[in-house]
Amino acid sequence: MGKVITMKLTKKIFILFLLSTIIIGGSIVLSLPITAQKNTDDPSNIINKYLEVMTTGNFEKDMAFFANVPVGMKPYITQTYSLPLEEAEKKGLVQKGKVDYVSILNEQRDFVISLFGEDAWLNTEYSLEKVNSPEVKEQWIEKSTKKIISEETGLSKLKNYWDKISEKEGINPEELFSHSKLASGKITNEKALKLKKIKDKYQDNEPVELQLVPFYELYKVNLTFNGADTAETGESNFYFYISNKHDKWSMFDGLHWNIPFEEPTGDI
Repeated sequence: MGKVITMKLTKKIFILFLLSTIIIGGSIVLSLPITAQKNTDDPSNIINKYLEVMTTGNFEKDMAFFANVPVGMKPYITQTYSLPLEEAEKKGLVQKGKVDYVSILNEQRDFVISLFGEDAWLNTEYSLEKVNSPEVKEQWIEKSTKKIISEETGLSKLKNYWDKISEKEGINPEELFSHSKLASGKITNEKALKLKKIKDKYQDNEPVELQLVPFYELYKVNLTFNGADTAETGESNFYFYISNKHDKWSMFDGLHWNIPFEEPTGDI
């Protein structure tokens, strides 16, 4: 968890929705393809901007801030939970391919106000939680120094290591990792067993390691309103995401929350 910062702002705002409509976690997620405005490298500026916009409600003015960003769950103020897209369409709440972005943002804003009070967005606190990005990249590490090295250097060190092992064990280094030769019968089962034992014996001492690491930094921004993170009706854990995916901090995903579990009623 990161540092908790209390935000005191001025009044209304929200987030943008999409040209393509998809469902994530049973809720409507929308994104708007507009060229995003530049922001500084300080992640707190993005968080403050988000809270400011959610407070002021100047959606038309600030739509570019949410460009190309999924903006989270779509609330329906008449109910205490979010509806899946298909059910919303059946009820006539959403027309397929015709989404009023500003209305959806207002619904998000009003939903929070209905749960936590008229001044909810004025009295918001947040904490940062670092999470792994859904996209990863390969990274070569030199084990002895823990330094990041290039792929070329990593492969070269790995080849030199196994060349020396092969010479020591009196085997052909090409055969050590040659599954095709084993499948074609050029390597006998007895020899394959020997090669596997050699690999198992020395593999842990390889001088380099190929890791999968997060492609960019991603933070979950956990919110509380008027000191509360759970509404009386059960909605809880309100949050959104920011990232530096495009070499600068920006919105990554909009407002989400946990929907209260309701016990089924009536005969089944």
